[in-house]
Formats: sequence, C-alpha cells, structure tokens
Amino acid sequence: MCARCAHREIKKSLRKIAVSSLDAEKLNLGVSVYIAVKTNQHNAEWVQRFRKIVVSFPEVVDFYRLSGDVDYLIRAVVSDIRAYDDLYQRLIAKIDLHDVSSMFTMEQIKSTSECRWSMPRQIRPA
Repeated sequence: MCARCAHREIKKSLRKIAVSSLDAEKLNLGVSVYIAVKTNQHNAEWVQRFRKIVVSFPEVVDFYRLSGDVDYLIRAVVSDIRAYDDLYQRLIAKIDLHDVSSMFTMEQIKSTSECRWSMPRQIRPA
C-alpha cells in the first residue's frame, strides 16, 4: 500500500460518525443550559444510577465528569425556561444532588464537532 493510501485509510478509521448540524431555533430548542452538579455521593452504585438517569433525558446533549469543584457538567437544549424547570424537577425527583447550578447561554459564538489535527510525522505520506 502506498503512503497516500495508508494516510487516507488512517483518516477514515479515525472518523467516528458523520454529523449533521441542525438549527435549534427552528426546532424550538433555542435555550442551551449548562448544569453544574456537585455531589457528596462518590460510591459506584450512586454514580451508575446518576449516569443512567441523566442519559435517559432526551434534552441532554452533552454529559461530562469533571475534576475540580464541580463533579459533573450537563448541557441540555430546551425550548424555554419552563422546559428547563421541568427537566430540573424530573432530575431531582429521581436522585439526590448536593448542589446544582445552572447557566443559560446568551449567545452561541462558536460550536463545532470538527477536530482539526496534524498526522504524526512517522505516518505522513512522503
């Protein structure tokens, strides 16, 4: 296999999925909210239950475990503040949380799933 073919195959194997970008406003999902969660529960049973609950909400588009003061960061897209409150009420009804703080985006300046990278020198085509 030539170096260019190898390069193309490596790039194809690194691609996870094709992504479509949808207009949240047209879908009536114009409110993006970041939900910072602090917990005093760090046992495996609670963590498994919490993860299962959060990923079950269709409004949740991103979900991260963090280092530092905040334990988890959730990003959800909803139609309005009332829809967020509904999501929040459903979440706290299912699991105890120590502290929850929400931040609403005022303007989206940049959002992309594109990852630009340089191929390591040892596998670049000649």
